[in-house]
Amino acid sequence: MKYNTCQKKLILEFFQSHKESLFTLEELIAALPKVGKSTIYRQIGKMEAEGLVKKLEAPFYQYLGMKSCESHLHLVCVECGKFIHLDDEISHSLISKIKEMEDFEVSSSETTLYGICRNCKGNKK
Repeated sequence: MKYNTCQKKLILEFFQSHKESLFTLEELIAALPKVGKSTIYRQIGKMEAEGLVKKLEAPFYQYLGMKSCESHLHLVCVECGKFIHLDDEISHSLISKIKEMEDFEVSSSETTLYGICRNCKGNKK
């Protein structure tokens, strides 16, 4: 049985009024002082299960040695976790297209696309 509590309503209204923003749990707690911390944690988990909110990946670290990751996009396989440095030329082409279509400056070193790699896709057939 699903209950729509006042606290859940406050959280949903907050998200609905900030559709274009991302929030950490700490930011939600600060923005919703009338909702208790444990309630926010509990409700966010329930809302995620219901498909109302999406949890994005937390920061992760990768050893780079002496090479730079600033000039290209990255791909991560959601099945096996493989991390791929997308070719610079393809990255620049995609970034240029996004800038042209949306007038949006992409930070290539900070951008990761999630999907399923060739190997994992082949294993599902």
